[in-house]
Amino acid sequence: YTNLKATRQNLAETNAVALRIHEDHKNTKAQLVATQEGVKKCASHVKQVHEGLENTITQLHNNIEQSQKTAAGLVQAKDVLGRTRAQVTGLNEAHEMVNAATVSLQARLEDTHATVQSVKVGLKDTNSVVLPNLRMDLTRPWSTLSSGASTQRKLTARAPLKISSPTSPGEYGTLESGMPESELGDPLVS
Repeated sequence: YTNLKATRQNLAETNAVALRIHEDHKNTKAQLVATQEGVKKCASHVKQVHEGLENTITQLHNNIEQSQKTAAGLVQAKDVLGRTRAQVTGLNEAHEMVNAATVSLQARLEDTHATVQSVKVGLKDTNSVVLPNLRMDLTRPWSTLSSGASTQRKLTARAPLKISSPTSPGEYGTLESGMPESELGDPLVS
């Protein structure tokens, strides 16, 4: 009887252990299902992260290519700007040279104008002294009054000149001809 009782007790303990194992198995199975679902979710998340990473890599490659193109464009723009700066500097120097030449030319023209005015006054004074006392025989082929035979001009003095002294400082002396004024006439008309 003792063996039977002990066997029953062992059987009851074994049953209790089997029940606990069965419950543990059931709990483990539930945890395994939850873990599998977590793994599936994790796998899905990893897949999304992987796709996002691939998209990021693609965008990064595109950005690198765009950056390289932009850098090349900047280098070209820098070269163009350098050439433009050199051209502007050259044009500025040329403009300064032209400006200096223009100023110099203007000064020379002013000097020439002053010289021409001085010569004009001198010629006027000379003509007022010399021309009334010269007689010019002109035969001009271009004149409507000429006969067209001779093309030479003959200058002859009309009469001896008398030079009178100036009466006050700053005046010129006068030339007097021994001929009447009616005979002096226009020295340019023959």
